[in-house]
Amino acid sequence: MTAPSAVSVSLHWGASNIWVVSGQREFCCSADLRREPASGPGAAGENAIDYIDDDYVDVDGRVVPTVLEVARLISSAMDGCGIVDADILHLSHPSDWGAPRRRRLLDAGRRVAHDVVLVPTSIAAARSAHTAWRSRCVVLELRGGTVAASVVAEVDGELQIDGTQSSEIADVAGLFSAIGDLSVRDAVVLVGPSSHAVA
Repeated sequence: MTAPSAVSVSLHWGASNIWVVSGQREFCCSADLRREPASGPGAAGENAIDYIDDDYVDVDGRVVPTVLEVARLISSAMDGCGIVDADILHLSHPSDWGAPRRRRLLDAGRRVAHDVVLVPTSIAAARSAHTAWRSRCVVLELRGGTVAASVVAEVDGELQIDGTQSSEIADVAGLFSAIGDLSVRDAVVLVGPSSHAVA
């Protein structure tokens, strides 16, 4: 008798969507706090992850603990991928987040999976583009009007962040001057909305 294999899920929380992958299955859904989609010209949703600092959040006129709402959205995204119970959840987060935000996200993830591994978005992006770079991967995470720039390098076979800086999108050139000269061995990866404008 063979033991069943562990169910592993990767979840990326983007600027407006949640993307889930498990094996050959993929699912993308809204990260909006509202259960009813926003409508009308220029209507934009409110990303639950943007409220991770708050203890409570308003969801359609109902005040709920933020961690529980984030957990509900994670669970809903996993359901869309056909996953009811995950053994391991790889959960991405903005690379410039500090320990308090990561702890809250970890708390939410542990409500829906047995084991949670938090992965900075820059590491996930650099890993997915690993064949395109040989020296460094500069990952720009665009969120709202800000950008976080991380330099990722491979050290002893492991991808590691060698510094992250944040600024307004208008100041992205200043971030590059702090990174230093890029070479053909480096790659730049843009993550999030407005990628084409920044490029």
